[in-house]
Amino acid sequence: MKNHHLEFIWSIGWWLEDDKAWFVDGMHNALFCVDMDTRECEQICVIPNPLNEWTYRLNPYCIKCGRDIFCIPGYGNCIWIYNLDEHTFTELGIDKPYRYHFGSCFWKVRDSIFIVTGDWNKVIEVSIGHRTIVNYYTLCEKDSVRRSTLVGNKIYAVSERSGSVYEFDIFTKKVKTYYFPDFEKKLFAICFDGEKFWLSGYQKNVYIWDKENNSTSVIYLPLANMEESNLHLFNYILYVGGYIWFIPTAKGEIMYADKEKRELSVFEIDKEAGSDVSKQPCGIPYYSLEYVKDDRYIGLFFVRSRRIFEIDTKQLRYQWIDYKFSDQCIDQCYENRQGIFNEGDILCDMAYRACIGHKAYSAKNIKNIGIEIYAKCKGGDI
Repeated sequence: MKNHHLEFIWSIGWWLEDDKAWFVDGMHNALFCVDMDTRECEQICVIPNPLNEWTYRLNPYCIKCGRDIFCIPGYGNCIWIYNLDEHTFTELGIDKPYRYHFGSCFWKVRDSIFIVTGDWNKVIEVSIGHRTIVNYYTLCEKDSVRRSTLVGNKIYAVSERSGSVYEFDIFTKKVKTYYFPDFEKKLFAICFDGEKFWLSGYQKNVYIWDKENNSTSVIYLPLANMEESNLHLFNYILYVGGYIWFIPTAKGEIMYADKEKRELSVFEIDKEAGSDVSKQPCGIPYYSLEYVKDDRYIGLFFVRSRRIFEIDTKQLRYQWIDYKFSDQCIDQCYENRQGIFNEGDILCDMAYRACIGHKAYSAKNIKNIGIEIYAKCKGGDI
């Protein structure tokens, strides 16, 4: 296709099913689908925004359940459920404090979705079949929960303030607290390697928790590979392909460790390939986790080049993945923007180039904002 493009739109987490991946544009709150074989992207719909809120991270996560796609809020105040057959939305309101960000930890278990909310410190259970909120379960009071992981029928969430881990049983709904006085406060990320938990936060070390033996140990990270920051050190810790992977939040190296030897190694990538510092929007992590596939491949969005690369955790190598937008996707972008194109937006750029190079589009439909502003300031019409 002629609109093949190296750069891609930013999102937070793809939901994989067979040869398709579903995701939400993190800036414009539109739902997309990617064919993982052809690498062609289609826009499914724009998620409703009745309050006309800023669309940045409004409903940035999604999960497909049968023919329904649940679009989970970040800063939004409801779950939007899109039905692929009827092409309609159902609104599921959430009773949460305004502009609290939910976080990206959720799982589908039987006929329920369990969502762990950051800051609000709750687990929300959603009925898939009934499209209703079953209940809200409080993990803790006066604390700040961050990332979590599901192990069997229990969710483990780390605390940013107290050095605690909260255990929530999704069947009994009971909460248990594990407090570690030796841990530095401000934990952020957690994963489970099948035997032990790995945790990290704002300090230059990683904790290993053996729950069965009630013991902990620490790995001190090499300072030369880490960059000073007020942010949490790692945005994600993942157990994939027999290794624990550490994905940094800000500038820094991707690292991995053998769970037995516990020796950390740097995973080298060419970060200068196509990189442009001016393209890095404020508030977007250096790397965003898009997917984990077949317990082998990790897909990451690199914000400086606005491209996705895939790590093969078995071969310990990576490749850049080039996606393309379908003509239908470009046409939809043109219609949605109504002739107003934002500089620096991937789809806007492609829609603009298409409209000036395609006779089906009229140049008269493209609004010149500068001329409109000038005319209004002069008190006249265009």
